[in-house]
Order: sequence, then C-alpha cells, then structure tokens
Amino acid sequence: MHGLHFETIRATKGETISWLLWYDRSKMHPTLNYVSPEPFGKDWTDATVAIAA
Repeated sequence: MHGLHFETIRATKGETISWLLWYDRSKMHPTLNYVSPEPFGKDWTDATVAIAA
C-alpha cells in the first residue's frame, strides 16, 4: 500500500481492512507450527473427518 493515494478516507479504510484480512490469513503463525491459518484449518478438518470415518 506504500505510495498509493486514495480519493476518500472510506476508500483508504476499505483497502487497509482488506489488506489486514489478507495478511492475517496468509502469515505464518508460530502457534500453528509456522503454517498459515487457512492450510492449518484444512489439514485439521481433513484429520478430523478421517478420524470420524
């Protein structure tokens, strides 16, 4: 977002929130053994379904 210029404060807030949501979903989390939340959740779901089956 560095160097971007926005027409309104609302546009700036919207872009900032979008970026923060993307970053939080994609960053590596140390509490998840350095895996991002989306793959961790999918792996957890797959393992849970396999156990239940």
